Amino acid sequence: MSVPDELVDLALNTLEEEVSCWRKVPWGPNHVRLTRWPIDRAPGEIPSEIVTVTCHDVPAEMADDILRRIAIEKVLEVVIGAISVGAE
Repeated sequence: MSVPDELVDLALNTLEEEVSCWRKVPWGPNHVRLTRWPIDRAPGEIPSEIVTVTCHDVPAEMADDILRRIAIEKVLEVVIGAISVGAE
């Protein structure tokens, strides 16, 4: 059984978009602050409305793994949502 190309493209695009929202900022000895900015915002940009910025302070050696897990969770959420809509 093969996966439809549309789902593969959706998963890859979602992964790319989610990873591009996150920034790693050095934060204390051996720690990194992962910050997530909305996709249409950049750090330092003055928003015209209230935006939510997510932050996680994590050990530096775990930052990439945590970021990967967060991004994969977003991909699963979007793909499962697309499958659910298609099944209706």
